Amino acid sequence: MTDDAGTDAQRRTWRKLVTQVCNMLIEYPSTERAARLAAREWFQSTTRLTVAQFRDMKLSEHSSQHDDAAVEYLVRQDTFRRAFAAEVGKILVDEGRLNANTP
Repeated sequence: MTDDAGTDAQRRTWRKLVTQVCNMLIEYPSTERAARLAAREWFQSTTRLTVAQFRDMKLSEHSSQHDDAAVEYLVRQDTFRRAFAAEVGKILVDEGRLNANTP
């Protein structure tokens, strides 16, 4: 059992390291753009999906357009998730500022 746990921990550590290194070396502007658009779309839609479900659906749609190796997919996934979260945060802050100035 410790071998399996050790292997899982090693995989998680390896995945994290590879993602960090690749993020420093590779940029995916189309992925960032798609993530920002997906975040805006979630706020404007009437979907019953949670924000995470919607994000993952849009990530899947975006990723299906690319023939990535495993490492490239991990980087693309990380890029999409970060950009999506940043855009959701930006939208919430902007809306908060707008509503704070409204009597």
